[in-house]
Amino acid sequence: MSEGEPMTYDLITMGRIGVDLYPLQTGVPLPRVTSFGKFLGGSDSNVAVAAARLGRRTAVAR
Repeated sequence: MSEGEPMTYDLITMGRIGVDLYPLQTGVPLPRVTSFGKFLGGSDSNVAVAAARLGRRTAVAR
């Protein structure tokens, strides 16, 4: 793509973008959790990421 040319996308989703935090230990009470994992959140974002992993050009509008 050259400069000044409009960007084109295969998929544009609209919605929230968030980060979900989940404990990395299972079966323990919250006070005993020692680490958390962060994951992309929001169903619209999840759809955009899935399409991008399949080779599509994606964007998320807010």
